[in-house]
Amino acid sequence: MTTKEISLCKNFHCLGPACPRNCCRGWHIPVDDATVDRYKSLPGTEGRSVRSFLTRRRGLIVFRRIFGTCPFLNSDRLCQFQANGAPELMPLVCRYYPREIITYSDYTEITLSLSCISAARLFVERPERNAWADAPGAEPFWDVANDDADFLAFLLKDREKIQDYIWREDLSLEQIWAGLYAYIAQEHAAIMRDRLEDLAEIELEDGREESGSEKTAAAGTYEAGPAGDDGEGGRVGPAPNLAFFPITVLDRMILNHIDYGMLLLREPKFASLIMKYNKLFKGLFVDTADEEFSDAVKRMMERNPGFAKKYRAYFSYNIDQLYLKAYENYFVLRQFLFAILYTELYMLFELVAYETDGTDGILSTERQAEILCLTETCVRHNPDLTQNLYNVIRQDFL
Repeated sequence: MTTKEISLCKNFHCLGPACPRNCCRGWHIPVDDATVDRYKSLPGTEGRSVRSFLTRRRGLIVFRRIFGTCPFLNSDRLCQFQANGAPELMPLVCRYYPREIITYSDYTEITLSLSCISAARLFVERPERNAWADAPGAEPFWDVANDDADFLAFLLKDREKIQDYIWREDLSLEQIWAGLYAYIAQEHAAIMRDRLEDLAEIELEDGREESGSEKTAAAGTYEAGPAGDDGEGGRVGPAPNLAFFPITVLDRMILNHIDYGMLLLREPKFASLIMKYNKLFKGLFVDTADEEFSDAVKRMMERNPGFAKKYRAYFSYNIDQLYLKAYENYFVLRQFLFAILYTELYMLFELVAYETDGTDGILSTERQAEILCLTETCVRHNPDLTQNLYNVIRQDFL
């Protein structure tokens, strides 16, 4: 068994009771089977009390929350189990969070979830390409079921190839997106046709070619339909633009899915960003909205040096975290599209803050980390929402 840890993990430090966004709040905390067994063996009043807070939600055993908070968060904003010197009674996810541990056959990876404000701040302060290093074995949260060792080897090699392309200094982020879209869509088409032997023939071309020319990497002509179909639905990739997903598509996602009924109570700061987004974007014309968004983001990047590298780094980090998940269902295109979507949404919500915070267009490190943390918490780490967003991608984009 090989275990690798992403380099961002080595500099992470939990803020403990000083954390402004406690991780024991707002989540349905899953309890793994081994920890449930420990609860079952606890004697007396303590055992009965702990077991009384266990419930089932969508097939998982979770803690019943009290006003949105884990029942074992004490008055010092610490885990009661940890404070009492019994960390083995913490669910597995709590013991390792914000580290995410996923096993693919005999290979395990440890990454860092940016839904933690401390991790988000660390990322904002050090936006760079991450490396992988050997790490001690760790019990995984998820075990991705597949026995296709050749496909896993392909994904690992392909991810590094993609990362090399992402960090090319001669390409802008929008050129990188367009070039990779053409490349990965061709890979997806070959995989859906069960022609894995064709993958070696697919080239990752220079993304600087002008859109509109035949089969350029920028314009991305290819034969690939929506992820999961038979690959026969032809599509022409978009011209390079920071509005990779049209603003009309993002608007549908935000208003119909991301802005759900309880958001104002659960995450008022994120709900406030969405309300400001509605005011800021409602006057745009459909025909020009994408260009205006792209131009506004570029102005924001000029006003805030380092933002361009940060967005590239966030897209790169999304690829690191998401790409291997295609091992389960072979949908490489889906993972790539979500890597772009989360990056574009982060751009959009920072643009809203840039335009409305009243800070002369300068976003502090703390504000950047807060928006990143909110985007990850409210969008990326919501399984039901993820499927809804993918349905929008299939219907309105693919």
